[in-house]
Amino acid sequence: YLVSEKVDGFSLELKYEKGKLTQAITRGDGLIGDDVTVNVKKMKQVPLELKNKITATFRGESVLFINDFNEFF
Repeated sequence: YLVSEKVDGFSLELKYEKGKLTQAITRGDGLIGDDVTVNVKKMKQVPLELKNKITATFRGESVLFINDFNEFF
């Protein structure tokens, strides 16, 4: 048997145009995601502007740890 702690978050897609964050969306139902740009812009770890003025899309997983959660509630 192998037992490991599961970390669960939510999938995010960050879209940058000419180095500026233009949109952040969730995976949603697999076809249509929710626009969460306003909320993501409040996350300290997500850069609003990139050093290089590139147009790119990044996908990743966002996780909120219990200690961070407890700071808010």
